[in-house]
This record gives sequence, structure tokens and C-alpha cells, in this order.
Amino acid sequence: MNDSKRVVCFKSAEEIAKYIGENPNKINHLVKNENLPAWRRKGIGPWRALDIDLDKWLVDQRDKYYLNLKNGNGSK
Repeated sequence: MNDSKRVVCFKSAEEIAKYIGENPNKINHLVKNENLPAWRRKGIGPWRALDIDLDKWLVDQRDKYYLNLKNGNGSK
């Protein structure tokens, strides 16, 4: 039996947003300004993202914002 995790590809802003707990209208902003690892084929069509990339991005966001807040640096 293979113990490796199956990778899931989300195929819409709505699916991505639900997974990361954001509004679907913010996906474009998050890609451009917060390095959300999502893409569009040839720059058009629905947003796509892999769950493993989103998991890493969420941890990075937590580290970026939570650790700054914990260290007294506000909401940087």
C-alpha cells in the first residue's frame, strides 16, 4: 500500500477560498500581493492551486503574521 498523500488540485477561486478561509473575491489580490500559490492557464480561466502548496502558504502566513504579533511588531 502506498502511504503518500494524494494531491488535490482546486479548480476555482471559490474552492481555493473555502480551503484557506478567505473570500473568493480576494484570490486575485492574494496572488499578487501575498504570494498565494495559485495560477491560471495562460493567464486566463479559473484559478487553480494544489492543496500541498496552499498548506505551505498557510503555514508561512501564520509564521509571518503570528510571530510578528507575538514579538510585539503589530500587524506587519
